[in-house]
Amino acid sequence: MEDLAASLRAILEAERIDKVFLAGHSMGGYVCMAFADLYPERLLGYALVHSTPFADTEEKRGNRDREISLVLCGKKRQIVLVNIPKAFASENLDHMSRQVESLKQIALRSPDEGMIALLNGMKTRPDRTAVLRNPDLPLLLIGGMKDNYIPVEVFEKLASLAPHARVLRLENSGHMGFMEEPEIVVKEFMDFLQTIGG
Repeated sequence: MEDLAASLRAILEAERIDKVFLAGHSMGGYVCMAFADLYPERLLGYALVHSTPFADTEEKRGNRDREISLVLCGKKRQIVLVNIPKAFASENLDHMSRQVESLKQIALRSPDEGMIALLNGMKTRPDRTAVLRNPDLPLLLIGGMKDNYIPVEVFEKLASLAPHARVLRLENSGHMGFMEEPEIVVKEFMDFLQTIGG
């Protein structure tokens, strides 16, 4: 995650961009937290979208190891066929079947080496709760109330750790709120950006 954050900083340097508002979804949120930890002076604010600052639990690390083994055995398809539909609230699967299928195809085209590297990166990332608590960095938290990956109680714990944060609870979303309830998410981003002068 730190390598990806450093790559992002290098892009900002190359483009001569001083400060940004950064939003990270799921694993992208882990990158966002690494960036906020390492380069807070480059942020106007940030958003965690269906993500947390917490390190993986032992159970999650074991799941990542199993997924790495599946990829190494040429069984990436098994992971994709389970994980992509699980990312949506069950009641959204039928009417969003085209989007679900599109995401499956994107995931299946991902290089095995890249997938393994990212799984390892997620597995070994540190806890960044202290970064989340920093009241000097404007923060937007977006969570789905039907998220199969981040239970409601975990999202509420997250919100309680950052009383300065603006919080959006998506009542009809799983882990893909920007696809499941896009209008609400876009409006929240626009409103938040106005409040931080972005």
